[in-house]
Amino acid sequence: MSASSTTSVSTTDKIIGSIKENVGSFIGDKDMKEEGKAVHKLEKNEEKIAEGQEKLAKKNDEVDKYEAKAGVDAEHITTGDRLLGSIKKHVGSAIGNKDMKEEGKAVEKAEEAQHKLEKQRDKLAEEHNKAGENRDKAGL
Repeated sequence: MSASSTTSVSTTDKIIGSIKENVGSFIGDKDMKEEGKAVHKLEKNEEKIAEGQEKLAKKNDEVDKYEAKAGVDAEHITTGDRLLGSIKKHVGSAIGNKDMKEEGKAVEKAEEAQHKLEKQRDKLAEEHNKAGENRDKAGL
């Protein structure tokens, strides 16, 4: 299921889900009960997706900030970028040039921020997959 196919759960879907869950439980229809529960799970998935997208935007801003400071593309940091950053950090520290030192540190921070961004993307993709499964179970 693609990210763009995830939409919010309507009030009608929530009501129908609750009815299915309760009626399924009452009459002993396990499938109906599970279908109703899936609507509630889908709603929680969508809340997590919204939170994940906010976190992703913040992490992306963090990456952009460090990229600008370090002058690198965090997604494609090379060994040369790392080496130059390390040299700038150490030389800047040794000669008392705070800007050079911070620029060198920014390469490391950009790389760390990029790793965090990738983890957040993975978590968001996983939540989209769960939402798709629950959407299918709920028949939405």
